[in-house]
Amino acid sequence: MYEAKVKYTTIDQESGKEKKFNVAFIVDAMSYTECESRLIKELTKFTYNYIISPIKLSNYTDLFLGNDGDKYYRAKLQFISVDESAGKEKKVSNNVLIVADSLEQAKEYLNVEISKMVVDCDVTSISETNIMDVFLYQK
Repeated sequence: MYEAKVKYTTIDQESGKEKKFNVAFIVDAMSYTECESRLIKELTKFTYNYIISPIKLSNYTDLFLGNDGDKYYRAKLQFISVDESAGKEKKVSNNVLIVADSLEQAKEYLNVEISKMVVDCDVTSISETNIMDVFLYQK
């Protein structure tokens, strides 16, 4: 998965003035080129005036998108693994993306998903992102 920042302008239907946006998109793709191609295809559905900033690999290890919502939240999960050769505990952090309508709903949905996991983890933070949409492969 890749994350791409996009700057675009549209005309506000009510005031007739230009509105500028700076948002991010998550794209499920196999390469930077495929990500850019799919993003252009999606963006041209609603605007032609945009600039795609450098595309980077996404740092999300999991997406919890089964909930209806219009905002995306990043949760940082911390797992404790044991290095058996050294006999020490090691903390491993992962970022997950959650779709929800509010921070409270994101917390509830995350708790449901965490309860399904085999390993124990702690939620160290949850925050709203500027991600506008996630483009997954459609079957």
